[in-house]
Amino acid sequence: MRTRLLTALVLASTLLGFAARAEPGVTIEHTRSRIVADEAGRNYAVSLLVPPGEPPAEGWPVIYALDGGWTFATFTDALRVQGGRPEVTGVRPAVVVGIGYPAGEGGDNPRRQTDLTPPQADRFLDFLEHRLMPAIEGEFPVDRRRRTLFGHSLGGLFTLHVLLTRPEAFRNYVAASPSLWWKDQAMLTEAAAALRRARPSVLPPVLITVGEQEQVLPGASPEMAARLARRRQVDNAAEMTGMLSAAGLPAELVVFAGENHGSTIPAAVSRAVRFALSERKG
Repeated sequence: MRTRLLTALVLASTLLGFAARAEPGVTIEHTRSRIVADEAGRNYAVSLLVPPGEPPAEGWPVIYALDGGWTFATFTDALRVQGGRPEVTGVRPAVVVGIGYPAGEGGDNPRRQTDLTPPQADRFLDFLEHRLMPAIEGEFPVDRRRRTLFGHSLGGLFTLHVLLTRPEAFRNYVAASPSLWWKDQAMLTEAAAALRRARPSVLPPVLITVGEQEQVLPGASPEMAARLARRRQVDNAAEMTGMLSAAGLPAELVVFAGENHGSTIPAAVSRAVRFALSERKG
């Protein structure tokens, strides 16, 4: 009994000491946040990573990351590690703009579904092109010729929509696990038709990534297995990459072994940083 009491007192003392040294919540260096409204007054939460030090003469490259609440912190880590050793990685620092929704709205909400899917996606694209990007370029020294758009899932679908409709808006496109199953693979049908009608005048590099287990998930229930099979995430990604390549776009497909729809995000972000910012191939 006495031993238990002494152990409890020691533990309580340790916890009190830990609490006394508690600091405010963890912050990410060189970041800041904004609330930016579109023309209709709908607010977006914008997270910014701005590298320290002097920018290049032409300005920093800039990555616009959709679903910023899910992807922004991962981008900051990837850039901190890779951009901190450019002699090894070939990656130079960049500004990252994470675009999400105000606190309390969550990520997977009706606004997200509307913003990232055609035809309403054009309204969100107008917000990016005519309000957000000019604001960023007016406040920070960025190189508008080195813009990259990154999106995952429905964000990946949106990224491909922008590529097919306004390819000049960004220099690089990264569509991670794009939801090409949406509306019975409507994006694949539209892409095939658009690319047959006319060759794109702008040929930006495109990276499409997908997790191997997004189509076949070991141990999945029969219902989940059937759902994944219907969605054909890996096959659809390969088909889209093939169509873009055939049309002359430098398109690359990366399939991450052992990753599913959610777990593939860190791998996709890491590869996106290299794809968008590396000054070397490979």
